[in-house]
Amino acid sequence: MSTGKILLALAGGVAAGYIAGILTAPKKGSETREELVEALRAKFPDLSLEKAKEMVSTILKKKQSLA
Repeated sequence: MSTGKILLALAGGVAAGYIAGILTAPKKGSETREELVEALRAKFPDLSLEKAKEMVSTILKKKQSLA
């Protein structure tokens, strides 16, 4: 396995852990969504607000389907 793939897998794991931590935190849903949007836009500055909100919505829907 190449170093690039290992780093990509590590980054994905860190992101998944961060998101899981946020989703299980005892906060209001609107606060959680806002925090996720801010985190996405901090990591990906070129990401539009609309696209970030769409990504958060997709993440939350997938979380609900797993529950």
